[in-house]
Amino acid sequence: MIKILLAQGEPPGIYNPALDPFIGRGEGVTILNTFLSNFISILLIVGVIVAFIFLVIGAIQWMTAGNDKAAMESARGKVISAIIGLVVLFTVFAIIKIIGAIFGIEQLKQLFFDISPYLISD
Repeated sequence: MIKILLAQGEPPGIYNPALDPFIGRGEGVTILNTFLSNFISILLIVGVIVAFIFLVIGAIQWMTAGNDKAAMESARGKVISAIIGLVVLFTVFAIIKIIGAIFGIEQLKQLFFDISPYLISD
């Protein structure tokens, strides 16, 4: 039985047929790398969406505050916090891409999209 399996070539790797190919197929490390890459992408997307929602809510509250100083300060704080959150998210994204480029981690280098053609190289 083992000789028959070996004669058919390399095994296709261990994978769960119930999982979508987006999650990953192949060996354990490949699946883990793909899962972590997708998880980081989802977290960054959710973070940007939440920050954008807070930015819009803060802007609407600022516009409707009128002459109420407390409401205006609260809305201003929300807008500033949302902008700081966006800056932090984009900084984290850039750091992840740089770590992927420095250490040659393909899954991190290809997070969302490949920016390597835009980088200056020798």
